[in-house]
Amino acid sequence: MKLNSLTWLGIAGCFTGFTALVGACGSGENVSPSGGGTSICGNALVESGEDCDDGNSNDGDACSNACKTGGNTSGGGSATTSTATGMMNTCGDGKLDPGEVCDDGNDVDNDLCKNNCTSNAPTTCGNGVVDDGEQCDDGNKVADDNCTNLCTNPVCGDGIIQMGEDCDDGKNNGEFGSKCATDCKNPVMTSSSSGNPCAGAKIYKDYVSNILVPKEKTGMGPTAKWSYNGIEGLNAGNAMCQAIGADHVCKYAEIVAADAAGELALVPANLTFWLHRTTSVPTNTNKACAVDSDCANGGGAGVPVCDGKTKVCSWKAGAGGRCNEWTYPTGHISDGEWFATSANQTNKAGGTPVGTMVYHFDGDTFYDGASGAHLCNNSNSQGCAGPCGTGVPRAILCCEATCK
Repeated sequence: MKLNSLTWLGIAGCFTGFTALVGACGSGENVSPSGGGTSICGNALVESGEDCDDGNSNDGDACSNACKTGGNTSGGGSATTSTATGMMNTCGDGKLDPGEVCDDGNDVDNDLCKNNCTSNAPTTCGNGVVDDGEQCDDGNKVADDNCTNLCTNPVCGDGIIQMGEDCDDGKNNGEFGSKCATDCKNPVMTSSSSGNPCAGAKIYKDYVSNILVPKEKTGMGPTAKWSYNGIEGLNAGNAMCQAIGADHVCKYAEIVAADAAGELALVPANLTFWLHRTTSVPTNTNKACAVDSDCANGGGAGVPVCDGKTKVCSWKAGAGGRCNEWTYPTGHISDGEWFATSANQTNKAGGTPVGTMVYHFDGDTFYDGASGAHLCNNSNSQGCAGPCGTGVPRAILCCEATCK
């Protein structure tokens, strides 16, 4: 995937209901999630009245949660100043600064990297012996060498900028609000006349609707259990895409960006498409928020949450966003997400319009395989995306490989 004159912010476009993607709007335009032009702190765009906007929820870094420079270094903030460099250390930005053991750029405190950028790794990490639960242990305190300070092998997505990486937002790479692509490279900001080999590269390749012969444009696509040539789940979807010369099943953010670039104009209006989503997305109300309770709609299934980066009420990614990796042969209590073109009049009811598409997000992210309390909530059409594996076939959009 390549966004040439578009900045990768995870969600893109100068269209109703979403923040503007830099390059998709004219000079000086600032489009808020509500479409009213009001600046939204936390959407990773520096808008009118803001000194900065880093798109994260860390109030102790160089850009505060009020979008003012300098951060909040009193009262629990995690920003510190390196005496060696004089630069502000920003825990939570996905970059390893002096004094930090790790920085995975997410808000999860019980993974290998805590929210204060210290380690949750085994207490034996650093003793020079590979103990149970460790991938490696070089006995030093150098995080970006061949063995991290979490005693894990260095990989893109570990929140530590390794040699050959431009950035690393941890699990947020390539997702909504992240400025780092899935390959830990910064987006290339150049014009098509710059001579850059990635300039003009496309995001979207084609669609698959025939699960037996992907190149044939007939049929309605796979059901929620994807199967192809003996492969199941998301790997089967990727294999189907590769059979037509693409690279992988498009993620939601890629679809939105491709749509904003005008690449989906020829997508057929008579099909519906499975939606693969691993990140939160704004509800169709696009309500600004500070905490989850600002978004509550009375409880039950389909309650939106406050996205930690954008500070907009959003549907959290859960089992329904990918039908548990597209491996379920029977219906269960989590709903499968899907979308259609705006021209598909019979499939617009209850959906969220974004660009030229109408998305049916699953507001109920809970799945335990047994509870009946989290069935599709018919009083909230946002949560009724259609159960996984009930035999409903939908096509798949396929994307190009990331241009490097």
